[in-house]
Order: sequence, then C-alpha cells, then structure tokens
Amino acid sequence: MKKILIFVFLSSVFTQTSYAVSFKDAKLAVQKARTCYLSLPSNYRSAVSKSYYDASNYLSDGRKYLNMKGQERLASAFFRNAKVYADLVLQVGRNMGSRSC
Repeated sequence: MKKILIFVFLSSVFTQTSYAVSFKDAKLAVQKARTCYLSLPSNYRSAVSKSYYDASNYLSDGRKYLNMKGQERLASAFFRNAKVYADLVLQVGRNMGSRSC
C-alpha cells in the first residue's frame, strides 16, 4: 500500500513539473516571436500580426488554466498552440529576411 501511495505522489509531482517546462518553453518561444515581430518593418508586421497575437493569447489562457486545479492537460494544449504560433512568426520573419528571427 505504501508503494502505491509513493508512486501516485511521485507521478503527480513529475506530471506538474512537465507542465511547468511546457510553460517555460512556450513563454520563451513567445518572447522570441515578440522580438522578431518588433524587428520587422511595419508593412511586414501586418502579415504576422494575427499569429503573434494568437501566440500571446494562447500563452495567457494556458497560464489561467495552469492555475486552476485539475486543468493541467488543457493548459498544456494551450502552451503547445502558443509555441506553434510563435514558431510560425519566427519562420515567416526569417523568410522575410529579419536577422532577429
């Protein structure tokens, strides 16, 4: 019985840690996308503005769900979406010739 309780406790600790890493990855990706977005000329910004704002919104929504008890999986999905949109901004910025991307 003790082994089962220890296993359940350790699995919940490692599960929460993996979501925290996902948040850190998404936050870092959104910060890089912000730097990239701001480095683009104004006429190119309009091409990636929706993707940048989507990345920011998914990150903030994921943080809200991460703070709710029992919603870690949903938060992780939001973090993955934030990272995908941030990576899209970086890729488009690179294709447009920005060195900050």
